[in-house]
Amino acid sequence: MRNRLGFTILAGLRCIVLPITLSALFSGNSLIAEPRATELKLDEFLRLVLERNESLQGKLLDVEINRRKARSELGVFEPALFGSASREANKRELEKSEREIKALKDSLEGLLAPFRKLAQRENLEKLPEAERAALQKALDTKEKDRTEEMKELVKTNEAILEFKDAELAKRFPELTPGFESLQASLKRHETEKPLALQQIAMLTERGGEIARHRLLVRGVYANEGREVEPGVPAVFCRADNTYQPVRELKSSGRRLALARWLTSPENSAVVRVLVNRVWQQHFGKGLVATVDNLGLTGAQPTHPELLDYLATEFIKSGWRLKSLHRLIVLSATYRQSAAMNEEAFTADPDNKLLWRFPTQRLDAESIRDAMLSVSGELDHEMGGPYVPAKTRDDGQVTVEESTPGAKRRSLYLQQRRTHPVTLLQVFDTAQMSPNATRRNPSTVSLQSLAMLNSDFLRARSRAFAAHLEKDCGADQTRRIEQAMLLAFGRKPMPEEQSAAEEFLRAQAATYAGKADQSDRVWTDFCQMIFASNAFLYLE
Repeated sequence: MRNRLGFTILAGLRCIVLPITLSALFSGNSLIAEPRATELKLDEFLRLVLERNESLQGKLLDVEINRRKARSELGVFEPALFGSASREANKRELEKSEREIKALKDSLEGLLAPFRKLAQRENLEKLPEAERAALQKALDTKEKDRTEEMKELVKTNEAILEFKDAELAKRFPELTPGFESLQASLKRHETEKPLALQQIAMLTERGGEIARHRLLVRGVYANEGREVEPGVPAVFCRADNTYQPVRELKSSGRRLALARWLTSPENSAVVRVLVNRVWQQHFGKGLVATVDNLGLTGAQPTHPELLDYLATEFIKSGWRLKSLHRLIVLSATYRQSAAMNEEAFTADPDNKLLWRFPTQRLDAESIRDAMLSVSGELDHEMGGPYVPAKTRDDGQVTVEESTPGAKRRSLYLQQRRTHPVTLLQVFDTAQMSPNATRRNPSTVSLQSLAMLNSDFLRARSRAFAAHLEKDCGADQTRRIEQAMLLAFGRKPMPEEQSAAEEFLRAQAATYAGKADQSDRVWTDFCQMIFASNAFLYLE
């Protein structure tokens, strides 16, 4: 889930999820993605978030994320809060700018209006007398008073009645000087228009007396029972790690106490959940398969001692995720081959004992980002607003090539529950309806069709082909070698070299006589590279 940390803890036969929402305070994905001078410690980060959440009072704050005022030890952005004076000054600047823009638009329309009417009259004169009279009558009638026949007539003749501003300027040369001057002034004012202060909606505790909560007898809200205090499962509490809210701030202190309890070195349950999820990201499956349930109703760990060891080492490292990743990826288990072993397969067909590296397909975002990287187009810009996606007439949700930031990492694409980006959805991106604790990879025909027909993939293939031509010139052997080196991370094997040369000959024959024969051949070749298992799967 984006902008959310989910921690799962065991409580008897049940599994409790404690989500901490971050989007109200920080710039979401940028917080995780941006480089820092020092490594982010997860326990300190969690405590900081909850402490900051308790310290901010109010329902609606004007904020501006100031990236230069970062906490040096954590790299967390400080929100700059503005009072009424700043809001009023910003409001006045906006109103002034909007008045100036409106005046320019009115002047532009006043300049164009006579020429628009002249162009309409010239086009009407070309129509037969009866049709011209009927259309003129419809235009002279107020829009709300027009009959259905009049509305249909105007709609049918939109092509001769509607004119873009640039078309009028081109049609009437005497209009050009004034039009271009006003257009330039309007564009300058719109570019210089000040931005409104960003706002965030927050729900915080009220200062003063702490609200009391009572048990509702038989669930009836009007039948209150004994008072209930906040707490955590007693099975996880020890003498040196209890849940004790302390009113250090202008709130109840409950959330800060929860953060301290969760991140205590004595609370091993949270750490086990976390390292199990990290293991899942590397191997496709956790040491406990049910990553959202480490309780009695969940799956049993395949390697309980290993899970405890990783949890212990993670705490010893100071809750540093980089240290945990390093420990895993440098292990013999991670670095072993994915090759088949008949004897081991017979004994352990599900590979529960990890006798080989589990072959797994790249996730949806990695596939898209890898294509952009290999083609040399990846935009490495960090932070900033999301890149908007658009629903096309055919129902596909895509990011248009002309959209600013269209070639940024998938991390920055707009994510909407009802309109997921089609390419990512086809390759099993995380579902945003439930809590996405793991993805369920599928192999369906739509994926193959996407690799053959996707406009995004075709555009990346053209860029990849141009990249190869620039780096290797006309040398076919060097191009093939460079293509596989970039896409697969290795040089081609002899049989792959032969297959590539045969493919290029066949495509050259297919496009014989075409002016852009070479471009088409190499674009097809690069597309097949992207569609290959060697590119899509991690072995």
